[in-house]
Amino acid sequence: MRIAIIVNPVSGGGRAARHAEAVHAAIRQVHPATEMVLTRGRGDGARLAESLALSGVDLLIAFGGDGTLGEVADGLLRLSPDRLPKRPELGFIAAGTGSDFRRNFSFPADPAAAALDLLSRTPRRIDAGRVTFALPGGGEGVRHFINIASLGITGEIVTAVNRAKLEKNRSGGLIYLIHTLGALLRFRFPDVAVRLDDEPPVEARVAAVAIANGAWFGGGMKIAPDARIDDGLFDAVIVRARNRPTLIANLARVYGGLHRTHPDVLIRRARTVEVHPSLPGDLIPLEFDGEDLGCLPARYEIVPAALMLRG
Repeated sequence: MRIAIIVNPVSGGGRAARHAEAVHAAIRQVHPATEMVLTRGRGDGARLAESLALSGVDLLIAFGGDGTLGEVADGLLRLSPDRLPKRPELGFIAAGTGSDFRRNFSFPADPAAAALDLLSRTPRRIDAGRVTFALPGGGEGVRHFINIASLGITGEIVTAVNRAKLEKNRSGGLIYLIHTLGALLRFRFPDVAVRLDDEPPVEARVAAVAIANGAWFGGGMKIAPDARIDDGLFDAVIVRARNRPTLIANLARVYGGLHRTHPDVLIRRARTVEVHPSLPGDLIPLEFDGEDLGCLPARYEIVPAALMLRG
């Protein structure tokens, strides 16, 4: 079996870089034909995944945060069947600031031990999402995601977290909490129209809209408590913005997944989700798997059984 590890060396404040050699050595003990490559900037994970998949790798392991995993998954899903009849299996070792996708699974905390555990697992089919969205400078972008895509205040939070420079010694959850509270105090809540499949659109002023494949995001918020990564459906979560004190008071409920019965929260399952700004020209940022990219309008489509994941 040919295995390649795609490492984001800056993930988790350098945690991936510190453990990269140990992870590589652990996997080579079982599969000597294992190579390791490092990303150097945004988009490298997808480009490397495409190249390695076309070279005949059997298993691609993303070592980093949710953004790294999302990029690698995007790279695999860009490849059409005529270019790549059989996609490699996908694996991951979590080392990011939030690393929310790993909360859907149980892995050892030590990266080298997690790598060996990963090799022993049976691959399973999981869904992914595909988003078509507007680019701020004009034009259209397309991106796949594996965990959660969202918009509203979450776009601002993710941008702030990704730009943070002095928080390497804080936990991922604390970093997200600090920036969430800051965003709640200053964010201008947008008005949007959300269409789920063929239903009439839901029009609301929102704090956030999350299109969830997995259950967790934002450093431990269980935003979509019933989401499953293999059911062929998104869990679309619309959080209305009644007022700031109400949002702040109920923040703890989101971490525990206890917000689903709140009158300001609407959760529905759908295969497609379309979101448009109610005010033409309103620049509303998007995020995908913890990476800030693009803006509304956007169309989200589920891609059932898209990837073979070892998890």
